[in-house]
Amino acid sequence: MSYIGKVPTAVPLSTNDLADSIVTSAKITDGTIALADLSATGTKDSTTFLRGDNTFAEAGGGSLVKLSSTTLTSTSTFITFDSTIITSTYDAYYFTILASPETDNDYLQIRLSDGGAFNSGASDYGWAYINDNGTGTSDNGDPQIIMFDLTDSAFANAYQGELTLLNPQNSSVKTVINHKGHRNDGSPNLITGGAQRLTAEANDGIQFFFSSGDISVGSTITCYGIEK
Repeated sequence: MSYIGKVPTAVPLSTNDLADSIVTSAKITDGTIALADLSATGTKDSTTFLRGDNTFAEAGGGSLVKLSSTTLTSTSTFITFDSTIITSTYDAYYFTILASPETDNDYLQIRLSDGGAFNSGASDYGWAYINDNGTGTSDNGDPQIIMFDLTDSAFANAYQGELTLLNPQNSSVKTVINHKGHRNDGSPNLITGGAQRLTAEANDGIQFFFSSGDISVGSTITCYGIEK
């Protein structure tokens, strides 16, 4: 623009000079708005997402957080997850299991602890399971939880399965376990079952072991916390 006389002093543009809604997205250079420029509340980092209410939050409940994994490099009587793993941080825990016995005709068992001591009283647990052929069994007073029982043939191969431990730290309810898996004894054998501690208490550990003999080298059990 041409001027007659002295050129006017430049005045910085202010927001008052702009009409509402005059700046469109086409006028904003791509990639120039930084995360810190957003007005949303909450923690803005790689573990959160932006919700519809303009809040950064962690992913919803149900996500798995890997807490601990044990793979045997030598035979062992037990695979144990103690009070350093089973805490009040999570209401539920998920386990993946690949376990082989050193002795034929063994079956996988579980005990729970409170105050660091594993319960093995004569009537501490109730449990039940069913096989894919419709057979099964149960007991409402046992010193351990039996996940399956083998009486028909030698068992020298692995059990592969998954297990969910529910509300172990809630002393107002009885801790519950649900599980399903396959016993690989020459043909597929699906087993589904459940169990509970028969006393309401805060449980702080879980222990896996076979009915006799040790757990074989290479057996692996992994524990995940299920986010609330």
